[in-house]
Amino acid sequence: MGSRASPAGASRGHRLVPGLSPTQRAGARCAGGHATHPAAGYRPKCCVHYLSYYLLLLRRGYTKAEAIPETFRHLFLAVFLTALTTSLGFFSLFLASADSIRYFGLFTGAGVLLMFAAINLLLPALLYRFAPEGQGGSEKGYLRWERGLRGLLGAVLRNRKTVLATFLFLIAGAMPW
Repeated sequence: MGSRASPAGASRGHRLVPGLSPTQRAGARCAGGHATHPAAGYRPKCCVHYLSYYLLLLRRGYTKAEAIPETFRHLFLAVFLTALTTSLGFFSLFLASADSIRYFGLFTGAGVLLMFAAINLLLPALLYRFAPEGQGGSEKGYLRWERGLRGLLGAVLRNRKTVLATFLFLIAGAMPW
């Protein structure tokens, strides 16, 4: 039974996952047969920075029309450099000798740059169209969270040994003995 060859991925149900390339099916076979769609679980994390800063500006009294361009003007370079260095890191995999790793690096690096371009082209339009004005929350609520988190950090720093012992205990308890 093991001598019969089957089409790539057919024996483990990879054909049931739409959108997988032959390289991804090969990678799924190496990973024990667990295949997912390439876009599953991917979240553009730079949106968090843009949206957080946008909400901060709204809390500070900016209008939506003022906050959106100021957000992108303030964060564009930082997000661009992050996307650029991430994509260059993936592009460096193109120097590997294995074709699957080379293609992974090429397509993932290109995907990071395309996602950066899409976010910077679409997010401002989506914010203008769908984001309600003044949804940034109150400055009072923001200060309450900041004060509470600073207090929590102070408590952790004062009780370093207790925190360390607690986490070591929890990790030891989670070990499959």
